[in-house]
Amino acid sequence: MKYLKLLFKISIGIVGIFIILTFVLLNAESYETITKKNGNEIEIKKIFWKKISESAVNADGFYHGPSKSWYIFKGALKSEGNYKNGYWDGLWRDYDRNGQLMMRREFDMGVPIKIFIPAEKEFKELFKDEWPNHFEFKQRSPQRVHEK
Repeated sequence: MKYLKLLFKISIGIVGIFIILTFVLLNAESYETITKKNGNEIEIKKIFWKKISESAVNADGFYHGPSKSWYIFKGALKSEGNYKNGYWDGLWRDYDRNGQLMMRREFDMGVPIKIFIPAEKEFKELFKDEWPNHFEFKQRSPQRVHEK
């Protein structure tokens, strides 16, 4: 009987911890839209109250304009580029956790058109047949402001 009570208390504790962790994880991600003095809107994404991205937004609710993202734990810049009506467009830069520029990519409305990787002291453009498999994609749908 003594062991049964102990087992019951342990299982109640485990269930309690599971409920608390679920609540924390469900509330970890948040979005905030702010209007700057010039009238432009920016959406800020936070995880555990730490800003991990910010993107300009157009009147239709699509990302449009400059965007940046940061590594959650280190706070270093992860990527930066521009959106056009919700699609990656133009030059995007990707950085490692130490802030070193690791790759440059160019997009045309969500379709990758050029990829540059570090090579000696400059960046080298990869020919399309040299692209890693995960670059053979097209952005399927435009990115838009997250609903609350």
